[in-house]
Amino acid sequence: VIPIAMNDLVRTVVSTSIGCGVCGAISFTFGVGSKVPSGGVFVIPAMSNPLIAVVALLTGSCVTAILLNVLKKQKLLTGYDEEYHEKKLDVDLQKKVSVIFTGTIDKIMYYQKVENTYFSIIDYKTGTIDTHIEPMKYGLHMQLPVYLYLIHNSKFIKSPIFTGIYYQNILFNYPTWDKNVDKLKTDQYLLHGYSTENISALSRFDSTYEKSELIKSMAYSEEKGFSYHTKNKIINDEMLGNLLNYTKDYISKTTDSILEADFKINPKIYAGTDEACSFCVFKDLCYKTEKDYKYLDKVTDLSFLGGE
Repeated sequence: VIPIAMNDLVRTVVSTSIGCGVCGAISFTFGVGSKVPSGGVFVIPAMSNPLIAVVALLTGSCVTAILLNVLKKQKLLTGYDEEYHEKKLDVDLQKKVSVIFTGTIDKIMYYQKVENTYFSIIDYKTGTIDTHIEPMKYGLHMQLPVYLYLIHNSKFIKSPIFTGIYYQNILFNYPTWDKNVDKLKTDQYLLHGYSTENISALSRFDSTYEKSELIKSMAYSEEKGFSYHTKNKIINDEMLGNLLNYTKDYISKTTDSILEADFKINPKIYAGTDEACSFCVFKDLCYKTEKDYKYLDKVTDLSFLGGE
């Protein structure tokens, strides 16, 4: 097993870690225990719930195999053959007191061309995800913009050239009874996000960009340009500059509020959804009243960033 893993260590480790996590979660949930410290599958009969142990093992193995197969296939589609994983980046915000803004990016794919480094950011997600960054207008859904800010301001990458920012779902449920289950699996692992309009960079990152097998809804033709569904997912140079400035200003403004102990209670209701309080562990103790809520309209595009 080890020689096989060493041929593609990162993808193998990612896939097996997630598969083992699924196996462990099932075992823990159903109380599978073993008095024998080791022995692999040979100690399953001695476990407290051997049938569930087998189910957990098979499920984890299937998750590992599916994920590893898809990740290896996607590697063949891209010319960005260099990667960083779990990369921690820091930016000094240059405040009156020392403030270091830190973030850890799941994966950075890149290739070096003379002095320039062309890169794409990928953030792994498990379960249902909202891939839209349009709510960043209100300071919401800013994870990918923040990662982009970190790369451009940390000086970690020399002369960074943007190619794309994406989410990738790596754990999901799919209907095993569906005759198109293999296609559903492949579609679920596609990258969801925003890409450059630079065809030279895009074609190197995704060799199938004209009818992409790597990026969700990506389609392009020389006659018509980007397809209707793709256009809203394209970030040009002007938009990129405005996005970086917008993110920088929001981080700076939020940091100033923290330093000044300015913690106003103003939960945001975005397009009818409570984005602020849904997962807050202190919501039952909060002093918020109806007048504190900020009701925000849904943002459907990135026109607030400029560009054509």
